[in-house]
Amino acid sequence: MALVDIEGIVNNGGMLLAVIVLGESFALSGLTSHGIRMGSDWISPENILLLASDYTLAILLLYLIYFTNSTLAICFALGALGLTHLFRCVQRSVGMPRPFCASMPMVLLNMGKLVLAVALWGICFASKGMLPV
Repeated sequence: MALVDIEGIVNNGGMLLAVIVLGESFALSGLTSHGIRMGSDWISPENILLLASDYTLAILLLYLIYFTNSTLAICFALGALGLTHLFRCVQRSVGMPRPFCASMPMVLLNMGKLVLAVALWGICFASKGMLPV
């Protein structure tokens, strides 16, 4: 008998992460001055791709949690979200022009999402159900 419901932690944490990612995506799509607006300095091919990946991966993650029973697929979606958020943090640290994280609050939010995605990914793969027998 398991003392901790690993699947529940991964599913609930994944839903929280997906909702946060979708919320930020909607905000960047038109509510903030750093997002997609006419003449915004933030717009670049990399940032549009990252924004599109946010929508895609968050919706995929919610779909996998609600409509499938595939923990492995959820783990890979969490890993992909973690990688895209890692790239955002690296963009700003290496001084790339027009980084996704245009302000310090965006840096902190994206680092928080990165930590949550990586923690859930680690829990997912460290659980006994994911280790080879």
